[in-house]
Amino acid sequence: MGDGGSMTCSGPGTPYPATRPAGDLPQSPDCGYTYSTPSSSQPDSRFPVSVTTHWKVTWSTSGGLSGAEPDLTATATTRVKVSEIQALVTNVHP
Repeated sequence: MGDGGSMTCSGPGTPYPATRPAGDLPQSPDCGYTYSTPSSSQPDSRFPVSVTTHWKVTWSTSGGLSGAEPDLTATATTRVKVSEIQALVTNVHP
């Protein structure tokens, strides 16, 4: 993830909603990563990130045919900017 951390996810992940719900999108319940520091100290103020996906496909038909496709692995890299936002609550009303 560029900051020394890594993440391994198993399963298909959380489907992206076809329409955006009201408010902010919820965090992925089954796979996500949280940076603990901003990327401002990195070259170009961005963390280098590498993502690798592995696909294994098997299939079958209602007519009794079945098979498997060759395994596929794909890797991509990019650089992501991580900012820090701080908030201070000063006046809370019940």
